Amino acid sequence: MKPFIRDRTLIWIVAYAVYLYLSGLSLRRVSRALSFFIVRSHQSIWRWVHRFGGLSRAFHVGGARTAIVDEKSIDVKGLEAWVWMAIEPRSRKLLAIELSWTRNILVAYRFLKYLRDSYGVRIVIVDGAPWYVEPSIKLGLRLNLERGGPHNIVERLSREVKLG
Repeated sequence: MKPFIRDRTLIWIVAYAVYLYLSGLSLRRVSRALSFFIVRSHQSIWRWVHRFGGLSRAFHVGGARTAIVDEKSIDVKGLEAWVWMAIEPRSRKLLAIELSWTRNILVAYRFLKYLRDSYGVRIVIVDGAPWYVEPSIKLGLRLNLERGGPHNIVERLSREVKLG
């Protein structure tokens, strides 16, 4: 008799599913959105939302003036994808997480515009990546280039996403 082996879902997928649900998608639509990475039923997503939904305050921060932003490359079924993350440095709350298939100025612009419009972000802390410079200027955001210090907060989260 073979022992039952449990197929664990990576933590970043669970966090992304809860985030999508809290952003307004139905459970079935979240299930469909995740189906490219992993097949999970809407009931599983419902369980995740009820288990981690109490942490929803970590996803919603009103009036954050500063955000630490970083992106990390991940492998999705042999294809390279990018997870973009933004954290409020004082409370260390997750402001946004987004997945894209490219890493360029246009994606950075859309992500930073979302942070500005949704949370009132005016100061963005990044690690010196060139694709943040032009969007920050166009959006009227002040860009702080830092390695280490506050930027380590989002780097730790990025490492969890990569290892997840």
